[in-house]
Amino acid sequence: MARYSDVHRLFLQSLISRRFLSIKLAEKLYDRACEIVAAAEGTEPSRQPFEAALGQVGDALGPIGLEIRKLQDEGTKVIMMAIVNTKGDAIAQVATEFSPNEIAYFKLIVEVIMLAPSESFSVSSIAAIKESTNLPSKMTKTEAESTLNAFVSRGWLIKSQRGRYSLSTRSLMELQTYLKTEFVDEVLECSLCMEIVTKGIACPSARCKTRMHKHCYETYRAQGHKVCPSDCGASWNDIQPIPVGEDAVTERQDRGRARRRVEQEETMEAEAEEYDEPMEASQELEEEEEEPEASASPPPVQRKSRQQKVSQRSNASRYYDDEAEED
Repeated sequence: MARYSDVHRLFLQSLISRRFLSIKLAEKLYDRACEIVAAAEGTEPSRQPFEAALGQVGDALGPIGLEIRKLQDEGTKVIMMAIVNTKGDAIAQVATEFSPNEIAYFKLIVEVIMLAPSESFSVSSIAAIKESTNLPSKMTKTEAESTLNAFVSRGWLIKSQRGRYSLSTRSLMELQTYLKTEFVDEVLECSLCMEIVTKGIACPSARCKTRMHKHCYETYRAQGHKVCPSDCGASWNDIQPIPVGEDAVTERQDRGRARRRVEQEETMEAEAEEYDEPMEASQELEEEEEEPEASASPPPVQRKSRQQKVSQRSNASRYYDDEAEED
């Protein structure tokens, strides 16, 4: 093994300055580091194999709680890499970029995405904005939209052409431990590469747990395989696999939900206007009445278990992002 040299140090600095990048770019940065060090020393460039050099850099990061992770992008198929923190709260990784309230908002969005029904692992823009009302410090609609845009521009979320938000490759790499710990029952792993799946396919056979990334599925089929790799052994020639991710929600369903939300909001506004006048009169009468004696002790606080909270979050997601198809 080559000694840890100035080439490795310069290469590491270039990786840290970017933190999240493609493997192709990382290779170019490594080549450039070799050239710079050779020029400074007045020698011919000496190039250790890229993967070996990357491995040595990764070994140097271990003692300080960092590691290099690689993952193929579920959409572009480009292999990406990131230097990630292996210690502490993974969500705190975004602390240097956002305020505490914005980080709390990000956690809510991650939760709604992971609890999305039908394994869609995505949330509509309207539902995402609605989540801001659950924050300790409320955001305006404009502030919520601006914060969501920042999550996208800085690589933590992806927004599709349909306006749905999902986790980016960066989030899947940097928040991997957090996701597997907090969403044990929701995280899906590819049956081939064993990485987290949020966009891909599911075996159409009932009760089969096979899930794959689209690129893994395409590779599997290109190799001539015609049946599910699990024990179910279902033939995939006659039955199309079920989509996982945004494709699990049709555009028709999106349009139907948007229309229902507008109707619900208009109805609620109309009812509120009708309710205001009688309420004012009622309040005046109540002020004239004698106040009742306070009860001896307040009712006990009902604390929700984590399971109840998860169920509540899931139900809220379903209300704003209901997957039921229009009649």
